[in-house]
Amino acid sequence: MRCKEDRLIELLNKIDISIWGVSDITDLDVYNRKYIRAISIGQAYSCSLKTYTPTGFHDFLFRDIKGNIDSNISIIEEFLKKENIEYHVVTNFVPDRNKCIGEFSNKFAAVRSGLGWIGKNTLLITPEYGPHVRLSTIFVNIELPITKKSREFKGCGDCTICKDICPKKCIKGVNWREGLSREDLIDITECKDRLGNKGNSICALCLVACPIGRV
Repeated sequence: MRCKEDRLIELLNKIDISIWGVSDITDLDVYNRKYIRAISIGQAYSCSLKTYTPTGFHDFLFRDIKGNIDSNISIIEEFLKKENIEYHVVTNFVPDRNKCIGEFSNKFAAVRSGLGWIGKNTLLITPEYGPHVRLSTIFVNIELPITKKSREFKGCGDCTICKDICPKKCIKGVNWREGLSREDLIDITECKDRLGNKGNSICALCLVACPIGRV
């Protein structure tokens, strides 16, 4: 009889997501160390500067892609409940809008699980899809195998496309390495104020312009 871990891995391989990984979070002080693993899931999507508009991209990302991610999270939740596995789905709610800090960093979990690196635009860059991936994270209290790979990512190197296209010149052009803060890479205040009060739209030019991993 297969164990819970095997059945969960089988489910992750079966559902409609582009990438997934597992990281160890036992060293992190989150939720009183109630959970031991973080499952990172990502849905890849296509985008082009030729058809890009801020409002259109916002609607696409937060309606279509988020809807797909949410549907798959519901499938995973149903399995976890059935198997009596304790879990917590990390929300995308941002309690501190001035600093743009959420409950937990999906990018941090994804990097830990070996899915990619942090780009000069502070987005997760995956070798397969670049930054064109919508992320979500689920904490679980089950010892899943960690997927962190030993491969070395080349990173962004000398590329400055995201820096050059930024209208507010928020991106500093620094290659990320472990230990650097978000503020070492980008002026988040300028980035946050880019669109002012234009409603349901986002800039995302640094994301759309990235040449790595086109779907």
